[in-house]
Amino acid sequence: MLRIRLQSGAFVKDQWVTGYDIQHVAVADPPYSFAYKDSKMSLKILGDAGNILNGLKNNYFFSFTYQKGKIYKSVGVGDEYDRKQFSSFIKSVEKEIKPHINQFEELAKQL
Repeated sequence: MLRIRLQSGAFVKDQWVTGYDIQHVAVADPPYSFAYKDSKMSLKILGDAGNILNGLKNNYFFSFTYQKGKIYKSVGVGDEYDRKQFSSFIKSVEKEIKPHINQFEELAKQL
């Protein structure tokens, strides 16, 4: 199994603590794992490398996890959830997560 990983941000004792963590496993489904975290927010998405935000808006993703303060939203394939409510949630955080999703897509091109 070929796994390619790219991490950027801050490290403590060679352990990633903040920034971006992108992984690509060619034979996996989904093929990409995207993570971002800082002192205020964490975002994790499993899926494909292209049109991530559009995929979230159209319920085409493998899993999505967002945490900021007391706000926590986690949805994955097979979960029962209100698609309209999830789409509304994505719209409510779109301005915040869009720059990170754009960075996910840019970093994925390097893998």
